[in-house]
Amino acid sequence: MPTFLEKLNRLNIGRLRLGTEATLGILELLGHPQELVPTIHVAGTNGKGSVTHMTVAGLLSQGLNVGSIHSPHLIHPRERICLNNTPLSEEAFENYGNQLWKRLEQLIGDFKPDHPEWPTYFEFMVILAFHVFKHEPVDVTVLETGLGGRLDATNVVSNPILTVITSIAYDHMDRLGDTLEEIATEKAGILRAGVPLVLGPHLPDEARNVIYQIAKTNHVEPIVETTHDSLVIEDALTKNGTQRIRNMVSRERLELGLLGHFQLKNLATVLGILSVLQREGIVSDAKAFCNALKHCHWQGRFDFNAKASLLLDGAHNDDGLQALSIGLDESFPHHGLYWMLSLRNNRPIHALEKLLRKNAHRTYGVLLTCPTSQDASLFHSPQVLRQALRDALPELQTRPMWSASDPQTAWWMLERLMRSHASSNGYAQPLSVVAGSLYQLGDLITL
Repeated sequence: MPTFLEKLNRLNIGRLRLGTEATLGILELLGHPQELVPTIHVAGTNGKGSVTHMTVAGLLSQGLNVGSIHSPHLIHPRERICLNNTPLSEEAFENYGNQLWKRLEQLIGDFKPDHPEWPTYFEFMVILAFHVFKHEPVDVTVLETGLGGRLDATNVVSNPILTVITSIAYDHMDRLGDTLEEIATEKAGILRAGVPLVLGPHLPDEARNVIYQIAKTNHVEPIVETTHDSLVIEDALTKNGTQRIRNMVSRERLELGLLGHFQLKNLATVLGILSVLQREGIVSDAKAFCNALKHCHWQGRFDFNAKASLLLDGAHNDDGLQALSIGLDESFPHHGLYWMLSLRNNRPIHALEKLLRKNAHRTYGVLLTCPTSQDASLFHSPQVLRQALRDALPELQTRPMWSASDPQTAWWMLERLMRSHASSNGYAQPLSVVAGSLYQLGDLITL
């Protein structure tokens, strides 16, 4: 008999269906489990994962049981459904997954790849999460959208307690639109009448205007705008592996377990969420909420392993890669860099060009590769990517730049490269940076 994971993989993780109709139809048959627990819904181009993790950590400090939905996963799909910041156990994943699979067979018929009523992989995981939260002692849920907002499968909760838009930038333009206005319109699809909205700091004017227009039309209130202008990093990498941040207005200090300068924006967003949750009576101890943030960790997002001198970061679009570059300047200004990079072919190569050009002076070598856990046709060929970067970056002509067909080979080559070409050049121990694709990080962590 196949395991639930084997059944789940029949759904084809690469298949995408925009819209909530199919998900809502199945949830209706299941008794609308998505409406049973108070929900915070988080959307945004970048930062929504960090904001979700910080919000969960803060809520846990209040003695609440918290369910959360995340995507994508790095190693195992269990990571997409968390109870109290812990991925679903193998036993629970198997039991709940088989329960839901059997129930769907009863309701809509046996699974077939072309069955119009069967959910996609992402839709199934969202439905499974609500099924789990119905049967576990969950007090509040935090939902991270997968793609956009309006047509995302998570956008099925009719009355959340709070909605959040962390940022608006260019990404998934083939699905969300070519302009910031169009992208903002999709993200703002999670807004609900009478439900508070928290906006991340300094959204582009064209995106902010669209969101305000949609909010006014839909009677969204209140709108909480946040800013990170008063937040200053005092220590970008403490001995505890955190960063120490000071609020120059309140003079308060705070430790954050997530590294990187870009986390200041996400922290400001979370503080905005905190202000709403205090007013709603969900958070009673703001100090405990903030203190909990120093324990927040998110695998694969500016994730530093000091023993291996290795930084894993899921940055994969222009804004994310720019934030990675700034984070390297703040937290690792004295390190020479080795790079291991991959990139989906629906994203332009110029984002990697900008990252490498800015860091050319301290780049020792570059490895281009492609994840093996995904269809290789979805990614830029490592060989083509190497040649394109060679042509675009004359400042790296004298630095080793190699390509490898898979992360395992790339890691072996990177270790060899470090042994062969390590150079002090006034820098501390070289740092290996793996970025460009979350799937690549998953492959590497599995190794």
